[in-house]
Amino acid sequence: MPAATATIVETGGLTVLEVGGDLTAAAMANVESCLDQLLRRVHPRVVIDLSRVRHCDATGATILNRCARRAASRGGEIRLAAPPGGVCGLLRDGGLMRSVRTYGSLDGAMSGNVMDLLATPDRLAEGAPFH
Repeated sequence: MPAATATIVETGGLTVLEVGGDLTAAAMANVESCLDQLLRRVHPRVVIDLSRVRHCDATGATILNRCARRAASRGGEIRLAAPPGGVCGLLRDGGLMRSVRTYGSLDGAMSGNVMDLLATPDRLAEGAPFH
């Protein structure tokens, strides 16, 4: 199985990690290496662009969750952007979208646009708009 790709782009005070391929146990080494580098910063603010991810398994979601907790412990934040349908479903079903802000678009994630936040079951119950 090919490794997932990861490219770091600095823009507008945020770091965007563009990810592609499969976020699976066998393919995450490159993504983890990039995230580890970014999370060493003070107050890391990272948007992970998932728009080119083909598949994500539970291990990939767990690694994203662990990285989000690490960023928060350093006074920063990870935001997820534009997960494709199947990836979005896994993130939602696994509970990651309850703890990590997940946006429908890269622009929404970069600006923190609450109207672009993807709904989780908890937020649907609260009457938040579904995007």
